[in-house]
Parts: sequence; structure tokens; C-alpha cells
Amino acid sequence: MATEQQKPKETAMDASRVKQMLLVCTHLGVVLSAALVLGQLTPWAWHRRCMILFLAANAHRTFERRGAQFSLSNAFLASVMAEDSFHYVIYAVIFYGEQPSVISAAPPAIYSFFKMLLGAAKLYPSIEPKIGNFIKGKGGEQQADGTIALTRSDQGFRMVATFEIMLLGVMWSRAIMYFGMRALMSAFMYSQFAMLRYTSLRNPRPRQAWAGLRQQVSVLVASPYCPSIVARVVNTIQTTVDKAVVAMQDQAQAYAQRQTNQQAPGQ
Repeated sequence: MATEQQKPKETAMDASRVKQMLLVCTHLGVVLSAALVLGQLTPWAWHRRCMILFLAANAHRTFERRGAQFSLSNAFLASVMAEDSFHYVIYAVIFYGEQPSVISAAPPAIYSFFKMLLGAAKLYPSIEPKIGNFIKGKGGEQQADGTIALTRSDQGFRMVATFEIMLLGVMWSRAIMYFGMRALMSAFMYSQFAMLRYTSLRNPRPRQAWAGLRQQVSVLVASPYCPSIVARVVNTIQTTVDKAVVAMQDQAQAYAQRQTNQQAPGQ
């Protein structure tokens, strides 16, 4: 009797392990495809493979987290749009048909690299300590300047956030230069993606990357060698982004508060 009860558990564990292994292989495929894009080996084909695999991995993650709660309601759509994995589904859709470039292939490659390591650690507990030490690096240690060192994963994900910010300028520059409907639509869609990333309540790294980049740009703009028209344009962009972000963050916080009130006992 005990043996019969253990069989369903073992079957479920085997299915979960196979699913995890497929996810690790998918992330590995993203990394290898991005590497081949950087190597300029038939970049169009490998760039599309990279985006398809990246979309599949993140769609699976989104379904894992929100699929059981599926409903055609504003609350469900808002909860899905708050997921980092759903943000990257949008990213893969935008860049599937775009021209291959280092800057667009780098975020999926870095993100999938660390996700692949974390997934491999779950699959093979014997190598988990080694992977954990690699990911941590010198994270948590105090440096010579008094700051606390970041883990390798935090450094990698912050680098991803920096690439995402740089891509916003690239997309709009391309849209202005070519002024085609496709370029404009891609730039608009990417702007929505960037706003979702920046206003994420769960992931502060995009805001940290933007703050660091803004500080550096402000120093350059304040230089006496910077043309006044460039300084005005940069300051206008910064003010516009800050206002839009504040509005979206207020909406996100209001939604999170409503969700908390609905889940509270006795309501």
C-alpha cells in the first residue's frame, strides 16, 4: 500500500525534474544563440532562435506563476503585467523581427545565463555549493571605499537593466532616422516595456541602473563644454520620464494595496 502511494509522488517528481531540465536547456539555448549572434555567424537566424527560446522560457515562467489564476479580469491582467517574466515575453516579441545587434542580444544572454545556473543547482544538489559560491562572488563583503560589494548575479542583472535603458535610446534614434511605421511601432512598444520594467515593485534594479546613468549624464550635462541645447533636451527627457514614472508607480502601488485589502481576512 505504501509503495502504491509513493508511485504518484515519484512520477510527479520525475515530471518536475524533466520540466526543470527542459527549462535549463532552453536558457542554455538562449546563451548559445546569443553567442553565435555576437560571432556574426548567420546573425539573423540565430537572433531569431535566441528570441524564440527566450520567449518560451519566460512564457513558461509566467504560466507557472499566474496560469492557475487565469481569468478575464483587469486584476488578473495587472498581476500578469507585474511579472518580470512577462516583461521579457514582450521583449522577445519586439526584437524577434528586429535587426540583430550586440546590445539587443546581450540582455537575454546575461539573464538566461544566471537563470540556467540557478536551475542547474536545483537539478544537481552536488554542484549547488559551487554554483552558489560563483554567483555570490564577493557579495556582501565591505570594499575599500566602504561600500558593500554586489553578488555576481546582482551585477549581471544590473548590467541587463543598463542595456535595457541604452536600448530605449537606440530604438527611438532608429525611429527618428528611418521614420517608418515599423520602427515607430517598435520604439513605442519598447517604451511601454521600459516603463513596465522601471515601475516594477518587485525588481528595483532598473530604477537603480537609471539612477546611476542619470547621475553620470547630469555630470556631463553640467559641464561648460556641453551645448546648451543638448542640456535642455536631456533635462526635458529626464523630467518627462520622472513624471511618467511617478504616475505609473502610484497606480501600481494603489493596485497592490487593493490586492492586499482583498486578501485580508474578514473582507
